[in-house]
Amino acid sequence: MGGETKDAWDQVGERFADLGRKLSDHYKRQEGMTTQSTDEAKRKIDEAIRTVGEHVDRAFTSLGETIRDPETKDTAQKAVRSLGDALDKTFADVSEAIRRRLDRGGSSGLA
Repeated sequence: MGGETKDAWDQVGERFADLGRKLSDHYKRQEGMTTQSTDEAKRKIDEAIRTVGEHVDRAFTSLGETIRDPETKDTAQKAVRSLGDALDKTFADVSEAIRRRLDRGGSSGLA
């Protein structure tokens, strides 16, 4: 792979890492809003089940807030664009390699 392709995939990693950090931040903010203590949840199975439900609710709430957050939306769009750019560069590299091989006569067993 060429340097541009590696750079494009590095960009994908950076963008998705940034998106992950934003999702984590929103989740942690939701977690701080609950008043349920973990010690109580451990004492009773019913409380544990309720706590799991609250965590699931918080996760989906933070995901919803993340999706609605304009800065996060921009980050997600950049991550998806960088993924598209990396795929474009990768396929261009593969296409060029195939063209070069075919230009050399294709005697390496491709058929």
